[in-house]
Parts: sequence; C-alpha cells; structure tokens
Amino acid sequence: MDKEFTESLKRWLETPREERDVREGAELLLRINGNRHIYNLAMNRPEAAHDHVEYDLKKFLQIRLDGHTVESIREMERELLPKVRTLIPPARRGDGKRALRRRHRRRNTHRPECPQRTPPRPR
Repeated sequence: MDKEFTESLKRWLETPREERDVREGAELLLRINGNRHIYNLAMNRPEAAHDHVEYDLKKFLQIRLDGHTVESIREMERELLPKVRTLIPPARRGDGKRALRRRHRRRNTHRPECPQRTPPRPR
C-alpha cells in the first residue's frame, strides 16, 4: 500500500474545511475509486461536491489505516455474505414493481382518474 498517498489523504482531511481545495480532494478520490461523475462535479461546482468528497475520503482513509487490501475485503465478503443470506429471507415472487402496479390497478379500477394501461400501438 502506498504510504505517501495515505499521508496525502490524511493531510487533505486535516486541513480546515474553509481552506481545502475540493478539486485536489476530488483528484485523490478519482485515484481511489475512478468515479468521474464526482470528479467532474467537483471541477465545475466544488461547493456542491465538498461533502461527498470529504465523506468518501474519510471512508477510504479508514480502510487504508486499518490495513485492508482488495483481497482482504473480498475475503470478508466471502465470509459475511453467506451469514447475511441466512438472516434475510428471500424475496417472495410478486414483490417487485410490476406486481405492485398490478395490485394497484386491480384495487383502483373503479376510479376514473386511474385508467388501465393501454396496450402499445402497433408500428
């Protein structure tokens, strides 16, 4: 792991909020996660991206300080996901958006302001 990069993350986060260069923070974040959307937002509207950049850099700094690597995160995921799957019941058939729409249409057919969906026009 690059100790110098971790130190630059720490320096950016320790700088008082008013004195931070959000564009520099966005560049650091881009090097970590490759999120071009946040990077572009920070380049054009730094005040809008500041909170997001700060939050993500804190999160990634903590991961780096804890000594986690990509492989250690994958290993934790392999251990944790089977346990989570046993705790969370699988979704029942018919819990999706289509089923909800169908139920809504069935219950509200008497209301004129809630018309049935019309079939698509032939091309």
